[in-house]
Amino acid sequence: MCLPFRRLCAFSIFLIMSCAEQVVVRETAASCGNAQVEVGEACDDGNVDPADACTNSCTIALCGDSVTRSDLATGEEGFEACDDGNEADTDGCSSACTLAVCGDGLLRADLSEGEPGFEHCDDGNDSDSDGCLSACLAARCGDGLLRRDLSEGDVDFEACDDGNGDDSDSCLSTCQEARCGDGVVGPGEGCDDGNDDATDECNGCQPASCGDAVVQDGESCDDGNVIDSDACLSTCAAAACGDTVLWQDHEACDDGNQDQSDACLNDCQVASCGDGHLRAGVEFCDDGNQIDGDGCDRDCTNPALGNGADGVRVVQDENIILNAYTHLIANAAVATRSVSVADSSAFGAADEVLVIQSQGLTAGRYEYARIQEVEAGQITFRAPLSSAYTSGTFDQFGAEVAQVVRVPQFTDLTLADGASVIAKTWDGRSGGIIVLRAQGAMRIAGILSAAARGYRDSWGSVSPGQWHHAGEGTRGGSPQQRQGNFGGGGGGYDDNGGFHGGGGGGSYATAGSDGFANNSSPSGVGGFGATTLYGSADLSSLFFGGGGSGGRGEGGGIVLLSASSISVTGTVSARGADGHCQHNRWGNGEAGGAGGSIVLRAAQLSLGNDLVQASGGRPGDASWVGGGSGCGGRAGGGGLGRIRLDGRQIDGRTTPVAGHRGRF
Repeated sequence: MCLPFRRLCAFSIFLIMSCAEQVVVRETAASCGNAQVEVGEACDDGNVDPADACTNSCTIALCGDSVTRSDLATGEEGFEACDDGNEADTDGCSSACTLAVCGDGLLRADLSEGEPGFEHCDDGNDSDSDGCLSACLAARCGDGLLRRDLSEGDVDFEACDDGNGDDSDSCLSTCQEARCGDGVVGPGEGCDDGNDDATDECNGCQPASCGDAVVQDGESCDDGNVIDSDACLSTCAAAACGDTVLWQDHEACDDGNQDQSDACLNDCQVASCGDGHLRAGVEFCDDGNQIDGDGCDRDCTNPALGNGADGVRVVQDENIILNAYTHLIANAAVATRSVSVADSSAFGAADEVLVIQSQGLTAGRYEYARIQEVEAGQITFRAPLSSAYTSGTFDQFGAEVAQVVRVPQFTDLTLADGASVIAKTWDGRSGGIIVLRAQGAMRIAGILSAAARGYRDSWGSVSPGQWHHAGEGTRGGSPQQRQGNFGGGGGGYDDNGGFHGGGGGGSYATAGSDGFANNSSPSGVGGFGATTLYGSADLSSLFFGGGGSGGRGEGGGIVLLSASSISVTGTVSARGADGHCQHNRWGNGEAGGAGGSIVLRAAQLSLGNDLVQASGGRPGDASWVGGGSGCGGRAGGGGLGRIRLDGRQIDGRTTPVAGHRGRF
């Protein structure tokens, strides 16, 4: 093989050898730089440039010889950017004589952090998403560059990197995405306690509050909505009667108070008649049932005061009839609810009526009833009648007559001065009764009168030598007789010469007085006053006053008034008609009728003196009248009627004195 040349002291020995070629060895004096390659020289370029291909020591320039070649351009073979004479790749010059640069894949270790060119790392790429940045800095959380070379769970894994240390944004300083439960209050979070306990003060990263659908301490419920009509209020209190909020499908009302007298009861049900609670200003009473006639009717009105359905009434005209009347045309058995009547057109559903036996064996019987429905000729009541009533025989002795009278229901009633309210005249079938109710005040400054509206005087023709017809009484008709007729006064006698005795007066609480013959006609005979007394002082039965005989002696009718207060400055009358005499010597004196019935009921009764009257009619005058004519016979006077007063405070005097006083 060929051996390398070796420099000898001052001479060179050239050998010519055969080693596949001939070598000539000649010994010369070696001189590096003489441009001749001599023994011991690898080259000799004859110059003193140490940075070219041949060094000044006549050795071929090599990477690692500590001389940086400068004769080549970048990219030419052998080009050196540096040459530090070592093979270390961790300093500024690599073993390949290239300058250390970030990204060359070689990690410099010759510099301290802070010195120019210092590298934390060098992975030979320009990616900023791995562990070594393109600036040869180690990737770190907070550098603003997101590492993508790690998986979740790996050490140093980054879910985000926003380059700041602000934990209130979406990326934490730990390079993890902000989330509810990470213990750091992030965007949109009101709190973050780092746990998932929904019952503490932080729930879903929001401060626990009513409406978060989680029941916290101090909350009865939390349904997560702001609806107040369900079982949980928007205040997180359980819906309950009395909270002033209407709980749909459970409460009918909720006024938030414990007042049982208003429109909403304590059980949050709407107050209604029959619930047992008196509604102030609306109900007069409430006994908790739907029964009429037990002191509080099913419409929660005091049956004595009515329901006010007819409102306020001020009467300013004369001869006003406020009641409506009809009569039964067939008997009504006890406990029946429907009755047949002559005319039902003036009656309506919910009307209160007085049903009364006006004549017959059971005359005086009565009761109040509420109408359920009305058909032509038929009235049906809400409750069965408590008594039987007979009707269908009229205008004869032995009459059986029952009638139905509508009872107006006012809130207040005023009868003005100069005005008058009267009863329909009793016609043998219906009439003769005034019955009124007012929830408030009843003020009577005018005339309220059923005077001379009761049992009628006698009727029918008389022939000479006959007794005149007796007046009408509780059994009806008027036979021709001197004796009284169940309250009707007896008739006078015709003496066959055209002279008559006076008729007898009707009776009721007291007897009527007898009639007499006129002094000029002693042959005439007067009728007896009625002596039948009927009824009772407490007016538990109601009657008209008996009629006097003679033609103009009607008895008094019936007046029934109920109100919270009744004041009378005018007149309330159920007087019998006064007796008269016919002013010719052949006429029969007309006897007076008996007084009727008056019942006044109110907490306060202010009646004046002698303004409430149920007295009998006065006797017929027996005095002569000038011109030679006078009464055919002096007629008798009517008996007294009956008055009952019920009240807590009663002022005044009646005529006659009330036979019964009760509480109201």
